[in-house]
Amino acid sequence: MKPTPPIKTTLTPFLSAAILTALATMHVSAQADDAVTSLPEGIAFYGKLNVSAQMDDDWNYRKAPGVSEMETNSAWHSNASRLGARGKYTLNDDWALVYKVEYGIDANNGYGSQKNFFEAREIYAGISSKTFGTLEGGKIDTPLKMLQTKVDLFSDLTAADVKNIMVGKNRDDYTYLYRTPSFHGVTATFANINFREASTDYVHQSGNSMSITYAADKLLSNSDGLYVAAAHDENVHDLDVDRVAAQYKFGSHEQAGVFTVGALAQHARQVVPNKTFINGETSADGYMYNAAWGFTAADTVKVQYGKSQEIEYSGDIVSVGYDHMINKSLKLYVYHGQINSDEDKDTSNRTLKSTGIGAEYSF
Repeated sequence: MKPTPPIKTTLTPFLSAAILTALATMHVSAQADDAVTSLPEGIAFYGKLNVSAQMDDDWNYRKAPGVSEMETNSAWHSNASRLGARGKYTLNDDWALVYKVEYGIDANNGYGSQKNFFEAREIYAGISSKTFGTLEGGKIDTPLKMLQTKVDLFSDLTAADVKNIMVGKNRDDYTYLYRTPSFHGVTATFANINFREASTDYVHQSGNSMSITYAADKLLSNSDGLYVAAAHDENVHDLDVDRVAAQYKFGSHEQAGVFTVGALAQHARQVVPNKTFINGETSADGYMYNAAWGFTAADTVKVQYGKSQEIEYSGDIVSVGYDHMINKSLKLYVYHGQINSDEDKDTSNRTLKSTGIGAEYSF
């Protein structure tokens, strides 16, 4: 399971932020006498620093000639840490221009062989209407990926994130995305992705991703919440994927605590002739379910299990963890993740374990 190579960019976040700040400043100066509604709301800078000290064990057993290999590393990890700027410019009571510039930061030693500190994440610009919805263009998470982001309790952690055994966690350039307004909690999202890399493995140069979600609060009590969603990828990285996800939160800290249960299931198909998954088939299934118990307002224990043959042969993943909130911005956590798999049907077994203690600070 090699990490995805970083996407190189010549535009640094400092330059992006400087351009946006300069434009906002010039507009405010030129339009100081206009009505307040014509002024830009400004740029909201934000970020997240997620770091952990980990012990990672990678054990590989090859049945012929009966060789067992163990690699153990003690390392400091940066887990999808990021810096970004987002905002909007109001055109009238209904329409606004929106934008987002977000870069991943590696708090350890940089990405890839060049040790770049920054890695492009979501970068887009668009127009939004309370009546007609939002249209965005740029480098954007697919609607299908957003379902996993919502329900995965161990997203971005080594040997714990279900992306290690399941396909579909994509963020692509040249993406055009439309999102409808919410109608009684129901939202539909459609994206078209154009693959324009100079060297690409994608037979299909255009793909589509779409989803429909329902989110509701205060179902049975003020603390209850429900999220239900379905998504479909068509020709995205030469795969068709159908995915469903759900999450339900109930209970209160004044009684037995807040409980959250979630699940995700998907079916993936190869669309390139004669291409198969690691199980030798042209289609594969994957699923994940989890639970969390917030026994106080600050303390939560959680567990997650997933299984799929999309990336690893007979791969399953087990994750357990404990979170402690210092305040709304700072979280401390400990976790253990383990992936058990066969790299193929007959010749090898593999186990990857990660145990870590970390902190996540959002601002």
